[in-house]
Amino acid sequence: MGTDNLHFKRKQQSIKTLARKKGQRKPYDVVLIVCEGSKTEPNYLKGLCEYLQLNPANIVIKSCSLGNDPMSIVNFALKEHKRDDYDRIYCVFDKEHTNYQQALDKISSQNKISIYAITSSPCFEYWLLLHYEDTSKPFHEKSNKSVGDQLKSLLKKYIKNYHEANKDIFVITQKHLKQAIIRAKRIDKMQEKNGTDNPSTKVYQLVEYLISIKK
Repeated sequence: MGTDNLHFKRKQQSIKTLARKKGQRKPYDVVLIVCEGSKTEPNYLKGLCEYLQLNPANIVIKSCSLGNDPMSIVNFALKEHKRDDYDRIYCVFDKEHTNYQQALDKISSQNKISIYAITSSPCFEYWLLLHYEDTSKPFHEKSNKSVGDQLKSLLKKYIKNYHEANKDIFVITQKHLKQAIIRAKRIDKMQEKNGTDNPSTKVYQLVEYLISIKK
């Protein structure tokens, strides 16, 4: 009986919270963005949304609590979708992990939900590098350095003391955003023709969507 009462109270509280969120929302898309990491990606995207003055009740950015591999991110996003009514869902993850293709296949199989994969190969830092360099040179593991560490080293040429937890990463890179979009689009198209994705990033698709959302 006590457990039933507790479950009922929690359910009522959840309904009230959801109603309050909906009351705070503006008349444009409600979007869930689930990120692989808990630092770089969410910090960048939160900075972008603040710059665009997007309502946090409309654009919900979460880090995946089930794990940082692509399948966990997709499963987490689908679970969250059951708790709220999102117009679109974006899953932001890297190709560095196993089950990458499985996650893409699962997203493709969702016919009733607008869910998109925002991938980067090898990782999100490649998107940041495109703010400074027009490079399509492929990245490969080295015995003493992962691809992630190689990209971080390249970024440090432009951003002194670059680190994943930098909350100002969008502000730091913002003045080069247009160049990054142009480069990412061109390289994405080129790599598609070449039958490879190393390197490439789809982050520009999410950025362009967020820029256009209030129009």
